[in-house]
Amino acid sequence: MKIHVPMSEAVAASVLFAVYVGCGAVLFVLPRAVMPLEPPSLSLPRAEALAVMREDELAAKKAPEGERARALWALYLEQGTMERVGVEESSSYELRREALAAAYKGVVAQSGEAAGLGLRAKSVLAVEAALDLELPEAQAHANFGALSAMLQREGASRDARLVVPRFLVRVFQKARWNLLVGEVANHALARVERRAFYGWQSLHVERVPLPQRIEALHEYGQAGGVYLEEALGVLLFRMGDSAKAAEALTAAYSKNPSLRLRNYAAGARLAAAAALEDADAP
Repeated sequence: MKIHVPMSEAVAASVLFAVYVGCGAVLFVLPRAVMPLEPPSLSLPRAEALAVMREDELAAKKAPEGERARALWALYLEQGTMERVGVEESSSYELRREALAAAYKGVVAQSGEAAGLGLRAKSVLAVEAALDLELPEAQAHANFGALSAMLQREGASRDARLVVPRFLVRVFQKARWNLLVGEVANHALARVERRAFYGWQSLHVERVPLPQRIEALHEYGQAGGVYLEEALGVLLFRMGDSAKAAEALTAAYSKNPSLRLRNYAAGARLAAAAALEDADAP
């Protein structure tokens, strides 16, 4: 004789919930093809970034204060002010840029490159002070210049709010200073700063053409960047090269197995197979 014990509503609900969770878990781990469209996020070693920030403080304290340094700084502030104004005759703009480059070379020739980099560090701390609302408005505008437009263009700010760590703002300011004084954007950037500069460009800046982002990804890797195969796979896929994207994502999965990478690689392989079928179709 079998005795059937009625199940309470609470027990029944618990059983159904357990079945639901179990089925969901099974579905979650099943292989599925996902189109690889999102690259990994920028990753920076905190200790290296903090070390660079401390070095900037020391360099700024040692920045030269002689006549040539004062002239360079005055030109820099004038440039920032005019960048905020946004309207200027091309002749005066070009003359000031030439004067900035000449003044910087003069400071370096007289006192060494450390002096020039000290003034660059001084500009970085001035930008920090402007962000912290520690400067009068006119001084803040002169120091910030076109940096705000640069941050917005690079996707580092939205609606006048930063969406990136301050360290990245400092790197952008150093790149801006470098260009203003006639150097290349990455001149004398520390390894972690190059990692930030090229990593942000390759992984996050949608306006940059994909081939250029892949070039930046190489520089990011040279500076210690991580998850390179995954990023390369995504960028290649978005360029339309799903076969090479599948190879890169498979390599990424072999190094760092995860459900996301497994599904990304499957998605790239599926797209590559479809492309091959289309190519073979009469």
